[in-house]
Amino acid sequence: MRRAIPLFLIAVTALSACNEVQENLDERTATLEARASVERYAAKVADTQPLQEAWIETLRELGQLTDPAALAAAVQGKVIPALAAYRKAISAMPVGTDPLREIHAGMIATHDALTDGYEAFAQGLTAETYEARRARLSTAIQTFHAAQLTYRGRLMAYYEELGLTLLPAAPVRL
Repeated sequence: MRRAIPLFLIAVTALSACNEVQENLDERTATLEARASVERYAAKVADTQPLQEAWIETLRELGQLTDPAALAAAVQGKVIPALAAYRKAISAMPVGTDPLREIHAGMIATHDALTDGYEAFAQGLTAETYEARRARLSTAIQTFHAAQLTYRGRLMAYYEELGLTLLPAAPVRL
């Protein structure tokens, strides 16, 4: 009987050690899978760049217009479609983890709100409504910039949590 107790203790200790090793292995595997997911996500950013640049170019063209009817036509005919194409591309980016999905959803929502701001600005724009609508659009753009910084900060924190480094990038200025 005295031999059975030490053997039992050895067996329990061994099983406990195996469980700890398995937990460490599971944690390491989850981290590696999350890193791979982030790498797939980051790899798709380059695919969206031309669409982002096309959208920004429409904004540059917009800055040269002064007539309210021309502004409205350019926003509805160029800016909103270019922004929609970019949003579609970023919506298709692979988000393989719940934290990344949540972070990315915030960015999508930010682009949706900006689209709403442009639509509200352009719809029925006249010389009389221009100043008030421009002020609301300016607020929408400022909100977009703040949300973009929040997205970037959350993404950087997630990268750091996984032991990765997100290279600094300037936010898009509209």
